[in-house]
Amino acid sequence: MALQDFLNIMHIQHARIYQCSDDCNTREPFSQSNSHVASAVAVQVSIFSTVTICNVYLPPNTPLNFRELKEIIDQLPSPFLLLGDFNAHHLLWGCQDVNSRGKVVEKLLAELYLTLLNDGSNTYFHSPTQSFSVIDLSICAPSLLLDLTWSVLGNPLGSDHFPVVISYATPIACATLRQPRWKFDQADWETFRTQADKTEGMVNSGSIDEAVSLVTSCILSAANN
Repeated sequence: MALQDFLNIMHIQHARIYQCSDDCNTREPFSQSNSHVASAVAVQVSIFSTVTICNVYLPPNTPLNFRELKEIIDQLPSPFLLLGDFNAHHLLWGCQDVNSRGKVVEKLLAELYLTLLNDGSNTYFHSPTQSFSVIDLSICAPSLLLDLTWSVLGNPLGSDHFPVVISYATPIACATLRQPRWKFDQADWETFRTQADKTEGMVNSGSIDEAVSLVTSCILSAANN
């Protein structure tokens, strides 16, 4: 549902293309974060209910600020899942040590009454030291805790991070989402032509984006009437 992906200029010919599922809300419900610490992306997924899923990446050598991380969470409509590579160590989720980032995340869980889904399983393999650790965290609103299961796949699939699988505990029947379609056979084309009459002023705008927006709005308004 959420991924962290960086472009390697040496592999540009193998760049992957992604598209949003029909289950995803493609509108922009969140304002842009001003955080200088985290890279974050969020979507809303509607199946039998709407859940906000936010994926974050916190670079290992950048100090983690509690306030900035809280600002990201404050933008997420509940219920939500906060997932990602936190580069945070703490005994609470299975690490052998505690670092400053781990203390920040621990404070976040306690003060905002959030739930950690991790069960202590390793999520990361550090090749230079041939060691495992738990730096990929899955945090959720308490209302989701009993609805979800959490597990880690044993095959890293070529990555140094192991895939984390979060599923609904109870299978659900998903209704097929259909895009709305116009009933062309029932259209009043004469009225449509009259109401969709485009004026010269629409396309004489200095901005191509504004011109496209005006023409599109005119057509949709006529169609809806």
